[in-house]
Amino acid sequence: MFRLLASFFLGSLAVLGFAPFDWWPIVFFSLVGFLLLILSSFHKNIFLLGLFYGLGYFGFGVGWIQVSIHQFGISSYFFSYGATTLLVIFLSSYIGLFAVLLRLLANNGFHIAIASSVLWLAMEYFRGYLFTGFPWLSLGYSQIDGPLGGYIPIIGSMGCSFLVVLVSCLVVTCAREGRLPSIYRLCVLAGIFCLGILLRFHDITESRGSSLDVTLVQGAIPQEIKWHPNIRQPSIDRYKSISADHWDSDIIIWPETAIPAFRNEVREELRELSSLASETDTNFLLGIPRISAESGLKYNSIVSVGDGEQVYDKRHLVPFGEYLPAVPYLSRLLDYLDIPMSDFSSGSPSQALLEFPTYKIGVSICYESVFPALINQNASESNFLVNLSNDAWFGDSLGPHQHLQIARTRALETGRYLVRATNNGLTAIINHKGNVLEQATQFVPTYLRGHVQPKTGSTLYVRFGDRPLICLAAFLFVINFFFRSYLGSYRSRSHP
Repeated sequence: MFRLLASFFLGSLAVLGFAPFDWWPIVFFSLVGFLLLILSSFHKNIFLLGLFYGLGYFGFGVGWIQVSIHQFGISSYFFSYGATTLLVIFLSSYIGLFAVLLRLLANNGFHIAIASSVLWLAMEYFRGYLFTGFPWLSLGYSQIDGPLGGYIPIIGSMGCSFLVVLVSCLVVTCAREGRLPSIYRLCVLAGIFCLGILLRFHDITESRGSSLDVTLVQGAIPQEIKWHPNIRQPSIDRYKSISADHWDSDIIIWPETAIPAFRNEVREELRELSSLASETDTNFLLGIPRISAESGLKYNSIVSVGDGEQVYDKRHLVPFGEYLPAVPYLSRLLDYLDIPMSDFSSGSPSQALLEFPTYKIGVSICYESVFPALINQNASESNFLVNLSNDAWFGDSLGPHQHLQIARTRALETGRYLVRATNNGLTAIINHKGNVLEQATQFVPTYLRGHVQPKTGSTLYVRFGDRPLICLAAFLFVINFFFRSYLGSYRSRSHP
């Protein structure tokens, strides 16, 4: 029981490496302890050790999901905590499986560092894609301010996770041998960290033209009243009022679903904003849901208002929040939950960038920023990135801070500035190194004005994505397998 509690504690401790705590070194301490527990435990306890580590990791790290389920779904603590617990257990089972497979491979002669790194990479990969994916709390995000963050433009957040586990395993092998680490291991560890630091000073993308003056508007409309019909006009008025002194900006951006109505319901208001944008020569983006005139389908969209309207429809929707999987079987649940705007359709997988006379914008909406492959699709053609979000669903929790950290990682991966406009925070301007240049106060109606430098060129990660890393991991695994087989065969011949 002590080992299970220790594993749970170590999993909880790892969350301190992520925003808003940002104690990135503690992740290594957590992993080293966890790996030592796995490698020194009995077989029957292995899955439980991994499961308990996950319960601490995800229970503390994503427990904020309960807030949105309770406040904006079914207002029953039994239901909200129950649903959140089921999700945490499901996510924790990935780490339980990781622990079992690691112990199995270690017992069969696989090198611990290779086995652990490859297995953790596989776990994060499948967690990011199975059942629409939930790649939250990828270990690589915790290192954006640490030395290993320098590798992110080359191998992405998952590649950084691979390195975190690799470094932790090198420490574990030293600890298990019970003597001073060899010069070889010390050189490898020092080399990994030193190269990461040096990479931070290298710019892969180049500046293009002069910087742009950008204004992000944060309305801070409480989520619990946002969709009430009587709040629609006051919401629009608040956003217009905050924007009034900033029409001399190059770009004004309102967040996801800033206008709580479908586009066809507010034609007059949009006409006003379009005229104002044209008169002031300002490019104006806002989040607003729309209904397709051709198909009648509903989309969570970004609309460019002014000269030449452009539209982007959200491609990766949040299950149970924006759409209900298996609608024929669960439609009654959707009616019971009564979550506003929860019957959206996915936008086309291939959508053009928002294009203006002097720059192109790669746009995404809220949860889409969690998926690097989606952001990378058009990143090389864009000059900077825009993410519109509404993290009001998660209240004053860890969620919005973690989401901002993820957005910072996308900026670093792509070598692009990223501006993030949100309903109530965290609204921010992030540079191509993943550093927050400006950030608005959370939960306050306000604006954030700053400058964005358009960029050209592609990072290695944008060009190749995760493919080289996956090939490398597969190669290391196969080489280790054959080496283990050869060594076993050699020993059997030497000792008949």
